[in-house]
Amino acid sequence: MVDGVRARDWSLSRAGRESARAFAHGLNLGTATAVYCSAEPKAVETAAFVAAAAGLPVIVDERLDEHRRGVVTTTDDGESFRERVERVLRHPEVHSFGEESGDQARTRFAAAIADISDRDPERVVVVVSHGTVIALFAEQDVEQRVALWTSLKMPDAVSLK
Repeated sequence: MVDGVRARDWSLSRAGRESARAFAHGLNLGTATAVYCSAEPKAVETAAFVAAAAGLPVIVDERLDEHRRGVVTTTDDGESFRERVERVLRHPEVHSFGEESGDQARTRFAAAIADISDRDPERVVVVVSHGTVIALFAEQDVEQRVALWTSLKMPDAVSLK
């Protein structure tokens, strides 16, 4: 979290760029034909490393953006960023944090994944996105959703069938 800065405006740090570059070279993208990513700078930067390592183009799709939260600040009531995100993961039907509910974020993200998958159903789909929206999309069970989100490293990969 960068206090007072919209999450969608965060960029990778120097260490983040080094991690993304090393991560990209360790991936096997199989039959992928492109790397799709959110429009957020940190995802575009990571996707560029992944695409360069695999010799693929990058395609930006704003529907792959993170759960839209606006400017995130430290709260006076002591609620942490983690607690706010976990609330979204546990109760996605409630608009409790940010500009959209968890369900709205999942619906937006799922539409993008469906469109991308429909373009070439026999290929591996590579998406660079963000932990909260990925967890909302990937897991129906609340505890598994929270566990997935808390287990993700930066960067990390999730394989879905």
